[in-house]
Amino acid sequence: MTFFACNEPRRLGHRRRSAASAIFQAIVILLLSTATQAVTLEDIKVEGVEGKKLDNVLAKLDLTSVPPDKKFTEATLAYQLRGIPRQVSSALEPFGYYSAEVTTETVRDGEKVTVQIQISLGEPTRVRQSLVELIGEGSGDEVLAPLIKNFRPKTGKIFDHARYEASKAEIQRTFLARGYFRARSDRARVEVERATQRADIDLAWKTGRRHVFGETTISGSQLRDGFLRPLIPYKEGEFYNQAELLKLHRAILELDYFGLIDIQPDLRRERRAARQGATDAAAASGQKVGDEEEDEDEEQVDTAEPPSVPIKIEVTPAKRSRYSAGVSFGTDNGAALRLGLDRRWVNERGHKLKADAEVGQRRSQIGVQYRIPELVNLPGWWNAGLSLRQEEIGGRTSDIGIASVARTARWRGNQLAAEFNVHKERYEQATDELQGGNSDTFLVYPALRLDRVKADDLLYPQRGYSLSAYVRVGSTALGSDIDFAQAGLSGKWIRALGDDYRLLLRGEVASTWVDDFSRLPPSLRNYAGGDRSVRGYGYQELGPLDLLGEAAGARHLAVASAELERNISEQWAVAAFVDAGNAFDESGFEPAVGVGLGLRWRSPVGPVRVDVGHGLDQPNQVVRIHIGIGPEL
Repeated sequence: MTFFACNEPRRLGHRRRSAASAIFQAIVILLLSTATQAVTLEDIKVEGVEGKKLDNVLAKLDLTSVPPDKKFTEATLAYQLRGIPRQVSSALEPFGYYSAEVTTETVRDGEKVTVQIQISLGEPTRVRQSLVELIGEGSGDEVLAPLIKNFRPKTGKIFDHARYEASKAEIQRTFLARGYFRARSDRARVEVERATQRADIDLAWKTGRRHVFGETTISGSQLRDGFLRPLIPYKEGEFYNQAELLKLHRAILELDYFGLIDIQPDLRRERRAARQGATDAAAASGQKVGDEEEDEDEEQVDTAEPPSVPIKIEVTPAKRSRYSAGVSFGTDNGAALRLGLDRRWVNERGHKLKADAEVGQRRSQIGVQYRIPELVNLPGWWNAGLSLRQEEIGGRTSDIGIASVARTARWRGNQLAAEFNVHKERYEQATDELQGGNSDTFLVYPALRLDRVKADDLLYPQRGYSLSAYVRVGSTALGSDIDFAQAGLSGKWIRALGDDYRLLLRGEVASTWVDDFSRLPPSLRNYAGGDRSVRGYGYQELGPLDLLGEAAGARHLAVASAELERNISEQWAVAAFVDAGNAFDESGFEPAVGVGLGLRWRSPVGPVRVDVGHGLDQPNQVVRIHIGIGPEL
């Protein structure tokens, strides 16, 4: 009996456990069967926002980072959907929308699921009040004041985080550019009231004192000591301005002596000097300055002299000799092979030597040039050069030798050149007997030239222009065979019209005054027609003809061009153009007109232009292809 009584309860407990186990197993099986019903994400559709807001929403959604072939369980999908409102709200807050309403819906096609997100932006949060101020010496700075006054977003405007951060960053960059190296934030608080859609901005900086230029040190130069110092545009003790360092960097870069140029304010050295000043001031007053107090004490030290920052210039020499070789082609001058040697510095005084040679279909030449830098008075170069070339001009061959001495300089954004040339030219010329004969002319003439280029991008400008002007005067009093004078002016103007169009205008005029035009060598005469002149006509085709029907050149020149270019992709564009002009003598000006279409390619080495032009003034004028490589300006 005892045994039975004891075993009966055990059998009952066993049955109960068996029933519970069965129920548990059923639940597990049901869950497992549900978990195995996997789905894939087909698409995510977002409505209610566009542009940058849409981009930021998609970037914030966790679902957008899911691979297309990833399988979801229903539980995982539900978890992802619950997180969407929070992620969308986080994506919209930087644009000033703190009360957006988000609803989600799924559309199923078998195992494929499309998630649809509907967004209602609601009212944006606007700036109720904005207090932005500077404390200290910088509060009166004429450059910083407009940045504080125009801080964005302004009162009443949407509290856009990007504008807010950009305004802060611009002020902080200007602190460094103007020499407020000890500027620090005093207050930086933004309070957003979601219930009222209002934001209050409270910002303040302690600027500290403005630094002045300290000692400038130069290291790494292969040139003699003090060579670069005349280029320094500031004086020690003047207020620091980063623009002066950029100007110095450009001046050193244009010399082409160095492969690396680093110009920086030596802030570590300045901080060490500031700490030492704080320590000395504390010692004089009987106080002890600890490490944790030094930075704070730097702000409190007030001396009669403003703090100074040393300037450190580190340069690395470029490769001393540069060799070049290349092949060029243009419809004006044909194909050519070019070789060159550029000796960046000959000695420690920075002298340069350059030699080049060219062998081409229509022009071959060899030249050498020696350059001496002038960095003190109107910085630039003294140049002495000799060149010999044979060139086809107007259908005839000229042998030309020129020896020249020149002084070049940059002045107020202009490139100036004053030259003295000795010019010897032998050229073919038709005679009265309708025969070709050789003529020789020896010229001695000074010349002045001015060039100016201003553009937002030299390779592919959206806004820019170039101007070039020259004057030459030759006189028998100097040893020339003839008296003559020449002047010319040319210019180009480029302006973008929206995002896809550019307008390019070009013009050139030139005149020559000489008693005996036949004695003026062809290389100094005026011609029209070709890639850089009137397209649709051959190179130097336009103008008066000689007795044998070849281009004779003219005393005067007038050419104009208008071109409209349209982008068809990031690297390609098409263009339509109209060119007009001619070379002429006193008998009268009759412009020839050429029209055509072109293709443009923005290659890694510069624009490549292919034009198809047709001249309208001659019935039998053929269609011509013009190819040009290089910047428009």
